[in-house]
Amino acid sequence: AAMAVVTDVGALLPAPKGEALYDRFSAALGDKTDGFLAALLRCPTAAYFRMAGTAATEEDLAAVQQVVGPGYAVMGLPSPSIPLQLPEVLMATQREPSAGPPLPDPSAAVVVDPRCATALLRGAHLYAAGVLACSATVKKGAPVRVWTALVEAGKRLPTKATLMGATEAPHECKLVRDFVGDARWVEVGGGVFAMESREEVFRDGAVGVAVEMTTTGPLFSAGSRMPSLQSAADALPPGVFHQHLPSAVVGRVVAAGVTEAGPVLLDMCAAPGGKTSHLGTLVRGRGGSVAAIDRSYNKVQKVQQLCDGLGLENVRCYKFDSARAVRKEEEAVVEDGGAEGTWSDEAEEAFQAATLRFAKQKNAFPRIVKFVRSKAEGITRRDVEIRAKTMRVEEALAAGDFPAGPPPWAHDTFDHVLLDGPCSAMGQKPLLNWDYKQKDVEDHAAYQRAFLVAAAKLVKVGGTVTYSTCSVTIDENEGNVRWALDNLPLKLVDAREGVVNSPMPGLRGWAGCGVEEEHLDW
Repeated sequence: AAMAVVTDVGALLPAPKGEALYDRFSAALGDKTDGFLAALLRCPTAAYFRMAGTAATEEDLAAVQQVVGPGYAVMGLPSPSIPLQLPEVLMATQREPSAGPPLPDPSAAVVVDPRCATALLRGAHLYAAGVLACSATVKKGAPVRVWTALVEAGKRLPTKATLMGATEAPHECKLVRDFVGDARWVEVGGGVFAMESREEVFRDGAVGVAVEMTTTGPLFSAGSRMPSLQSAADALPPGVFHQHLPSAVVGRVVAAGVTEAGPVLLDMCAAPGGKTSHLGTLVRGRGGSVAAIDRSYNKVQKVQQLCDGLGLENVRCYKFDSARAVRKEEEAVVEDGGAEGTWSDEAEEAFQAATLRFAKQKNAFPRIVKFVRSKAEGITRRDVEIRAKTMRVEEALAAGDFPAGPPPWAHDTFDHVLLDGPCSAMGQKPLLNWDYKQKDVEDHAAYQRAFLVAAAKLVKVGGTVTYSTCSVTIDENEGNVRWALDNLPLKLVDAREGVVNSPMPGLRGWAGCGVEEEHLDW
């Protein structure tokens, strides 16, 4: 089989020439298209850490500096290169590119899959669980090269514990070639072998770092490396955690639009919780509350645990589908708060008693339903559910719940809505083995519109909907903004006030893609 080592970044462009997605970018960017797509393959050059409060302290800076080490400079924001008003965020950048230990050629080698390779390029060390193949005689302290393969359809990477020769590159190894077939090999980076031997890496139940990464491969800003975020996460003090810069910016944009006291906010896609907890922190001083939803029960639990751990009693998380978070018209109830024709005085009395008794307990709602049905005849679970959704603000607070109550919600429930929806993730660098097509991107954009429709119904007149993605595709960004302006009762507002101190070229929208020229900097 033909085996190729990729030496030109052009061979890895996430939108190859000749495909519809490339043409979509080319229509907007012209001769800058290749440079833009190549930039998506470069490693991030900085790591960002957000404090649990509203501003970082000197103690916070010292703590982060200790974690990332003397090879990185830690500073607050705004900075000369990042003019963003984010006083709670610290940035760590490498002081000088480091080539790491010498890597003889040939040298010992390790093979990982593309997903693991992406994590390494974003600052992780290589753990034993991620190693697929390893040179036979490698020992602790030896320099190693880390490789991954982009395989053709129907082929797969080598099974775990595949053996390679002592200094045999994976694309030269017959055992590896038998697995991958016609593959493109990419050198991910280099590091120091951290375990005693190859046997220890593949021992049943092996844990720990197998390779301490020191530098990235020649295609990915060779010599530069982010701080190891896995190590940092373990060593950071409570209330300090890693968060991508755009996620932190979004929280500040939402908060900048809050002018009222006691604002009620919605985070429509809450997991993993960084933005939710940020919003809770930023509006807590105004008496604000945040309802957060996600489709996964496990994810919702983790988000709630994160917020509880930060002391954010003003955040409540629910398992629900955001696209269906608007209460249907047929679920409307009469003014007295009950389901028309079924809700009785006995049911209301039992409901009030049950909410006070069970609201703060785990699995409260099933207990409330059981109690009400035991006290009032003819009441169904649905009747209780409808009554719970119509609790007035005073009742909700008295019962330990939030003003918004559980989803689905009525129109005009929230003062501010954040929609950071599911997307193609084309903005998460480096895009190694990102294989979406234009049709996939269009499908994502169409899915996001269902969330935008729900957001426009749930937000109050005069409130704000903040729409963000971690993608750079036109359809998911400028295209969806144009669609929302044409089809929903929304208008575009400038999101820079209170957040962006001076012009940032990277924040400018693309001309000719649906957004008016005078609004591209908004």
